[in-house]
Amino acid sequence: MTTSAVNPDPDIVLRGGQIVTGVPSAPRAQALAILDGRIMAVGTDDAIAARIGPRTRVIELDGRTVIAGINDAHDHVGDTPFGTEAVTTTPPMADPSLADVTEAVRRAASSAPEGGWVRAVVGPSVMRDAPASSLAVAAVAGNHPVLLSAWWGHGVIVTSLGLKTLEIDDKIINASGGEYERDEAGHLTGKMDEYAGWSALEHLHSQAGAAATNDALQAYGSRRLRQGVTSVQIMAGYQEPDRFVSALDGAALSLRLRVVAFPLPDAQGDGMQHWADLPFRSKDRVTVSGVKWILDGTPIEQLAFQTTPYPGRPDWYGRPNFSEDHLRVQLKAALNGGEQILLHVVGDAMAEQVLTIMEEMAPPERWAPLRVRFEHGNGLTGRRIARAQRLGIVIAQPRPTSPIRAWVKAGIPVAYGSDMGFPPFVAFAQMTDPENPNSVSREEGLAILTTLPAFAEFAEEHKGTLAPGMVADLVVLSQDPLTTAQNRIPATRSIMTIINGEIVHADEEVM
Repeated sequence: MTTSAVNPDPDIVLRGGQIVTGVPSAPRAQALAILDGRIMAVGTDDAIAARIGPRTRVIELDGRTVIAGINDAHDHVGDTPFGTEAVTTTPPMADPSLADVTEAVRRAASSAPEGGWVRAVVGPSVMRDAPASSLAVAAVAGNHPVLLSAWWGHGVIVTSLGLKTLEIDDKIINASGGEYERDEAGHLTGKMDEYAGWSALEHLHSQAGAAATNDALQAYGSRRLRQGVTSVQIMAGYQEPDRFVSALDGAALSLRLRVVAFPLPDAQGDGMQHWADLPFRSKDRVTVSGVKWILDGTPIEQLAFQTTPYPGRPDWYGRPNFSEDHLRVQLKAALNGGEQILLHVVGDAMAEQVLTIMEEMAPPERWAPLRVRFEHGNGLTGRRIARAQRLGIVIAQPRPTSPIRAWVKAGIPVAYGSDMGFPPFVAFAQMTDPENPNSVSREEGLAILTTLPAFAEFAEEHKGTLAPGMVADLVVLSQDPLTTAQNRIPATRSIMTIINGEIVHADEEVM
């Protein structure tokens, strides 16, 4: 046996840097070696230099910081544009007026294809009065159906022509998890809350076409690689399951993608039947696993389920999307060996209900290995924190105002999620800002971007740290987020992203 067969040359060596391994026993290194898509060795420059062979590509880091690939534990992909977009003068998050939205729809309708959809993203003031909003935009849209969607993702308004196009009329009944708003006479206003709205969006985004979807996926993949993201856990739901997973397979993105089932309940059942013919499996870098349920809304549209009433509405506490029986059925499926369950939980009353049901159903030692996830988890406060820790709850995509410090201190794993709007180092800057009373240390923040999202998807044995045997998913950063000035952190980007030992993104100056 030859020496080279025993100790093969690494494919790539990165040296002369600040390598943050994420391994508590050896948190820092200067160099690492990659072979066949995995980390071969991590150590000092001298130790790794001894492994370099004639076929090894050596990359000089010049003191730059290297971290494990960022894992986005909660994002939404597949919202391929349909119809003609109406762009308001005021950005949606700044809450454009109805007049602004109406004028944007008028302009878009004037250039839209005959009978084609017009869509606009709006804020709370327009969403709050569906009858007036629907009538106003319909009056200027001509023969174009119009869909207005909330910028935070909960709720849509469709004009009467839009309802007709979608074949929705006053006879429709509320499916489990969603509601069609009606006026006092029982007629639809066009407002669709929660699962009712997502059903309409799934239908429309699915009609956008394969070419448009592929273009959108390619643009998405490029953007995430530049941010240093190597893995994404996708909350599905914008397109029909088989269509969406096929599109991801066909796009062949460099990213590692986990697709989480997002069932849409209908007259036939809880919606899982639409995922049944799509085996939960791994193909190349696309994995299908887990099931997500959105249990309540958000405070913006006042559907998060709270223990205290909303301001100005003394009798309104929000509401759960599903019955307690539905929740028990889904939790029992997870408890009996089903897919990991991911629960969108925002209001404190919603968190209380879930924790209480879990405690009634089984002891903590049965729940903890299942890693039940709370997506967002805003209402996980006070004594609920210790209860959640005992049950093994994992929190993904926390909001900046959430009690992240208390969660981390209690031992609850917290995982970064962009949720379509928080680039990794924007989120990192928010959660580590000393002015934020809920802030964590920068080292803890880095684990929230890398190590803990891997734990959140049962992948910590394969990725999330830079150690021998782990997949070679890593990022060379433009600056060190552990030492740079707080106000400069959001500008941190990847100058080289490596996935499975392959350079998939790099600035020209480092190639």
